[in-house]
Amino acid sequence: MDPVWWLQADHSLWAVIIANIWLGIPFNLVILYSGLQNINGDLYEAAALDGCNAWQRFWKITFPLLKPVSMITLLLGFVYTLRTVDIIWIMTKGTGSSRTLATWAYEMAFGKGTSATIRYSEASVVGTILIVVALIFALIYLWAQRNEEKR
Repeated sequence: MDPVWWLQADHSLWAVIIANIWLGIPFNLVILYSGLQNINGDLYEAAALDGCNAWQRFWKITFPLLKPVSMITLLLGFVYTLRTVDIIWIMTKGTGSSRTLATWAYEMAFGKGTSATIRYSEASVVGTILIVVALIFALIYLWAQRNEEKR
């Protein structure tokens, strides 16, 4: 059988992105919902008494108070996406436009097919690069949080 069109090399990145978003939405929504639960209802009541409409309440209360939760959600989503191998490997075997550092390391460590050369040292270097990239983004997040708290 011919492969389906959305998993061919030219379109495989979009198929993987859509699947990753589909898998990540429930986790992200649970985190954001817990952040919404921590916003005091008295703030909305006071804003309504002051004459704010729903749009103003969102931009003046909800959005600023959800900013820390949104930032950590974005950081966790980035780190999760950075290390994603399973979705990409199952859907495309890391071919075409869907090849990432994580799938490249997986391919080097475990081979691709029966005649592939296994290279553990190169795979561990790529894995270390992934850890360093995630650490850099975590440090940027911590720096931004510290600057936000100083204000």
